[in-house]
Amino acid sequence: MIAAVCIQAMAQTDVNEARIRDFYVSHVLDSLEGRDWLLTEGFLTDAFLAKAKERGMALTIVPMMMRDNEADAAWLSEVEAMNRDALTVAASLSPLVFARLWISDCPEEAVRRLALLVMPDVWTAEGRAAIPNQLVFLGGSEADAQKDVEKRFRDHEEFWDEVGEALMMTDGKETQAETAALKQRLRRQTSWVANNLGVALLRAGKTNEAFTAFTRAAILDTSNVSAMLNKVVLIKNGVRPELTQQASLELDALMATPPHPGLLWGLTQNCGEVAEPDSFVQFGWYWGLSGIPSIQGERWIALLERVPEADRKGVAGMLMAAQMGQTGGSDMLLSLVRMWKDPDGPFVGMPPKAFAPYIQGSLLLQQKQYAAAEALLKRSLEAGESYSALNDYAMVMVETRRFADAEAWARKAIALKADDSSAYDTLGLALEGQDKLDDALAAFTKALELATEEGNKDSLNEVQKNRDRLREKISATE
Repeated sequence: MIAAVCIQAMAQTDVNEARIRDFYVSHVLDSLEGRDWLLTEGFLTDAFLAKAKERGMALTIVPMMMRDNEADAAWLSEVEAMNRDALTVAASLSPLVFARLWISDCPEEAVRRLALLVMPDVWTAEGRAAIPNQLVFLGGSEADAQKDVEKRFRDHEEFWDEVGEALMMTDGKETQAETAALKQRLRRQTSWVANNLGVALLRAGKTNEAFTAFTRAAILDTSNVSAMLNKVVLIKNGVRPELTQQASLELDALMATPPHPGLLWGLTQNCGEVAEPDSFVQFGWYWGLSGIPSIQGERWIALLERVPEADRKGVAGMLMAAQMGQTGGSDMLLSLVRMWKDPDGPFVGMPPKAFAPYIQGSLLLQQKQYAAAEALLKRSLEAGESYSALNDYAMVMVETRRFADAEAWARKAIALKADDSSAYDTLGLALEGQDKLDDALAAFTKALELATEEGNKDSLNEVQKNRDRLREKISATE
């Protein structure tokens, strides 16, 4: 009898898990409204693809975290099929870099084809509006974001009711962690999008509808700090004044047992945008500033001026981390891809497939991880020789005291580009390591001449230091 009850309970759990997964996956696909690329955090990839195939939908899943698996191979293959070298280079570095470059270089196409299940500020970072749509964020202009906003609100009210029914239908004692995790994911995703829809409604002057959206977001996910703050601001501004006391109690409770700092200092990515974070600066709740999208840097600066000087440096540091989190730290890599595209830039002539291993190897070289750097730089050179990769490979040889090899690779770099100081500096180090001191001094002198022409103070200082050190060494031996 007990065994039969346990089997029945397990079967019910399996049914609940399947129901909630199917609801989540189906409604994500519904939210796409014809888009065929979806940026995700890598969760339920197989389920999304299976459901799309069942519906006859074309769908490319771009998992935010690259794991060198079949899912990565699939979307990277789709990028290569686009036959656009810059996008191929961006994709080899990071899914977020790919998405941002696609949006910035081909905005109309990206808006038509791409949706984001995560990282909505990828849209805003590239000058587009992130439009909340049930479970995803579509892209568009600011005018698109305000268009038919009341109708979108009514459609979302119906959707929120469906979510509530789905959660109730599968409610009960959870016997599997996966079922509980699926339900929590549905709650948080729906709440996050609902909160940001509320911000859009507020900007359109639809105050009552915004209040409803914030309220529903807070009910769906009681840990959604952004939704609670947005709702409280509206109450303090005269919307539903009868709730003022309740709002004060909610704020007191939040401050008495605040959530994890990681949640508070990344509000836009964890909970959604905070419409009026400046309302909380006066209370010293500086983490409210992390609810401002990264594109609004000037607003952050203005609000930081209201932070007491003693706290300003610490708060600014946290805000910089929050801003990087909003775009997954993709800013530096995106700037490198744009440098690769520049016909006058430092990476001119580097083949697309050589770029990612070069960047990764170069970063590892800076971190003194020489074996790993050597393997990646070698892979880059196998994809196609370039000045930057040759010079860095020569530097690996210098750092691992293989000076004859370093000389050979540095001379290869110079043969490709004889008007840059870096390879001559590397050559000088390689020759010095072989006790070819006069030749090394000549190489450093040439490097100094070129560095002066380049006007790069960092390079100039480094070369000057190497030449002066070698001169002292020569003098000591005379």
